[in-house]
Amino acid sequence: MMKLYNLIFLLLPLWASGQTVDIEADILNKGIAEKRWDVSGIQERAKLWKQERGNYPIIPYDTATKRVVFQQIIKFPGISKVQAFKRCKEWAAFEFNKLDAVIEYEDVESGKLILEGYVNIPYTGSFKNMWGNIKSVPTSSDLYFSLMITVMDGRAKISYHKLRFHSFVPGYVIGAIYVPSETISNSFESLFPIVDHDFAAWSGIFDAVRNSLLEINSTGPALEKYVRALESDYRF
Repeated sequence: MMKLYNLIFLLLPLWASGQTVDIEADILNKGIAEKRWDVSGIQERAKLWKQERGNYPIIPYDTATKRVVFQQIIKFPGISKVQAFKRCKEWAAFEFNKLDAVIEYEDVESGKLILEGYVNIPYTGSFKNMWGNIKSVPTSSDLYFSLMITVMDGRAKISYHKLRFHSFVPGYVIGAIYVPSETISNSFESLFPIVDHDFAAWSGIFDAVRNSLLEINSTGPALEKYVRALESDYRF
């Protein structure tokens, strides 16, 4: 049963500037009012939500467009668009190792650079075992994305698009039946609202979201630092 936690995690829902803990609470209350669960199910959800709501991450999710919006502005005074564009490509080469394999589009005149890549996100998944107890298991998923960098003189805009999780689920046996391994792909948007899903997976979703945010939000400061280091790199 422990090998089923990825399936539980990936059957979930999306986030943005409109997805908040209060909205989640409203959705949960609506489900209770509509009697979507039996009495024991309502009690379990209410109890767990009270425990977990303090861990709810701040999510850049636009409820109008139903898209995750990750955008950062970085600044590097005194560095031209052409210089910064080249530095962004250098940074990408270091980050992704094989630059030719990740460049989807580049145009120095418009300052547009689009990269396709992924990063492994470790998190603690949660699931309900066959005895009805919620268990935690260290796991990870690959978060794929399109990264657009728009460069101007002295500054650049960074935005993430097409976020999606790829998770490998190993084969397992149920009774006399063998279920083969597979890779499951789900959009990041499919993670929200969290309360619409198996409550046993809430803790795991929170952790996956938090760790994804930490990874994505580190891009801007890292790229800005690299571009700003233009002069010092040639001071030898």
